[in-house]
Amino acid sequence: MDSTGANNEAAMLSKLHATRSNLVSLLSASSDLNKDLAAVNNRLSVGLETVAAASDAIAPLQSQSIASKALHSRLNRAISSALSVLHSFALVESLQRRLLSLSDGTSAKYVHKHLMPFFSYCKILSAVLADFDY
Repeated sequence: MDSTGANNEAAMLSKLHATRSNLVSLLSASSDLNKDLAAVNNRLSVGLETVAAASDAIAPLQSQSIASKALHSRLNRAISSALSVLHSFALVESLQRRLLSLSDGTSAKYVHKHLMPFFSYCKILSAVLADFDY
């Protein structure tokens, strides 16, 4: 072998060693990256489990909120109807007080004069009660 052949062989061997060294570095970096990705995967898994647990905890609260809104709506409808009935009772009580005050009068003309408004109030009360939905 001559010296150029030995030099070529030494240069080729040097390049092969450099390539091997680069491949070892690349494999080491790849291994480190794989470990880092596994750690990130573990952290994400814990986060996803936490989100799933929170979602499971929130679901009953959402259904309770919907039920609460429905109950609130039903109560509002019941209260408005009850207020109408209470107003009607107040009208009846007012009419009763007027009748009692009329019964103290002695004149038939006075009674007749005041009974006519009473009957008109009774018609109004009847109309209000007819509008009320039991």
